Amino acid sequence: MSQRRKARDDRWYVLAYWRILRRALDWHKGLPILLTAGIATLLMTRTQDLDKSTWGVSSAVWLAVTGSVLASALFGLIQWVISSAAESSQSLLKDSYRGLVEENGIRQVFSQRGDDVVLKVYKELIARAEERVWAIGQTNRHFTDQHKDALAKALDRRGMDVVVAFWNPLTELVTPSHAVGRRCIVEVQSAIERTPGSSEGWRNEIAQRQASLAAAFSKAEPMKGQWRIANVSCVTNFTCMIVDDDVFFFPFLSGPDSTNNPTVWCSATHGVGRAIVDHIEKLLANSDICCVVQSSQGGSATPVGEAVVL
Repeated sequence: MSQRRKARDDRWYVLAYWRILRRALDWHKGLPILLTAGIATLLMTRTQDLDKSTWGVSSAVWLAVTGSVLASALFGLIQWVISSAAESSQSLLKDSYRGLVEENGIRQVFSQRGDDVVLKVYKELIARAEERVWAIGQTNRHFTDQHKDALAKALDRRGMDVVVAFWNPLTELVTPSHAVGRRCIVEVQSAIERTPGSSEGWRNEIAQRQASLAAAFSKAEPMKGQWRIANVSCVTNFTCMIVDDDVFFFPFLSGPDSTNNPTVWCSATHGVGRAIVDHIEKLLANSDICCVVQSSQGGSATPVGEAVVL
């Protein structure tokens, strides 16, 4: 009777184990492993009380089998812990991706502003642009040299709006403690970057770049789009390029390596990019801040007389 009861108890343990295991598999990966280890440990302790043969299997075989199951369960537990750590890392990456890309629209950050990788992206996007290419704060000669022809070619697409806005070299900053006192904002930035350049020199340099762009745009055939070259007076000192729904944002920082600082590529539809586009749209629409120098509509509005003082 006692042996029959032990056999019945053993069978109950086995059936209960598999039922619980099936349930556990539905909701947790780690619990079945822990359950297997627990049952194997329980069976190992029960083998001490078993007769020499239970269900036709010797106690030595029972001990070997349950020991193997326990070892496998422990191995599975280690694998599960490692897998859980990897899944946690993936979850963290997904959360970071969701925060940067889905919520703030950040597509990529380039560690260097003017390297070949960034220039390739610029050229490809400008070549495929269908709606707009707005370049804001482009006082450096590299933009004029590198993208002038591509922008002129883009004007043969209907509805294309090309804007190249320079920081107005007639806008001056008053610094009472400085020896000169009044300097154009481009000269102030040059001083921050520790690069040479006077107010008058920058005015002449920017005028030449604007004339070069205007000449290239005027020769564009057929002219299906429209273009504007403008001067902008604003205390918000950063540079960006907007190509359809792509925004490239690059802040000016101090030091001679300012032009090598990172470029943030983001979407114009939401998040950071949307805020930047909203800001630029307001700048370009404000005649007190934005002065069109030349455009495809003809005429020139080159400012004369008193400078704008910030």
